[in-house]
Amino acid sequence: MTWRASQTVRAVVSYVTWLRMSSVMEENNVQLWSWWIDGILTLITKLENEFCSKSIGVKHIVLVGSMGGTGINHPLNKLGNGNILVWKRKVEQYLANSGLPYTIIRARGLQDKDGGLRELIVGKDDEILKTETKTIARADVAEACIQITLLFEEAKFKAFDLASKPEGEGTPTADFRVFLL
Repeated sequence: MTWRASQTVRAVVSYVTWLRMSSVMEENNVQLWSWWIDGILTLITKLENEFCSKSIGVKHIVLVGSMGGTGINHPLNKLGNGNILVWKRKVEQYLANSGLPYTIIRARGLQDKDGGLRELIVGKDDEILKTETKTIARADVAEACIQITLLFEEAKFKAFDLASKPEGEGTPTADFRVFLL
């Protein structure tokens, strides 16, 4: 029997952490980054064809990206001359244009900390970059993927930025639906 994503997968969550890519980019080797972009575009195209041609398929794609894509001069775009955030935004646009149900979550600086302990902040088009809010726990991003995108239909066809206040400031976020209002 041939395995088909549409038979078993309710959502696809994709994320590439900067820490895993930084050593590649520092060596000016944009080949691997290009490979990742091609892989995501191929995945979207495959899902789009499957979804459209047979009226079945993945019900919702969740793409976790990075804030900073609205500014060509963002420091991450200078590493390895790879324009990392520019390419991430191009992938996001490709997904949005595909017609597939999607949600794009652009996370701020990721931390390896416990989730559920901070108040989360939602924004659009890098407006959070103008604040003092610099980070978010990876666990909180994962919870947002589940809570916001998989439980609420109104999250489809939306993109937003996500960060958190420091632990102890504000009330830890429990109701993710408020982000969709």
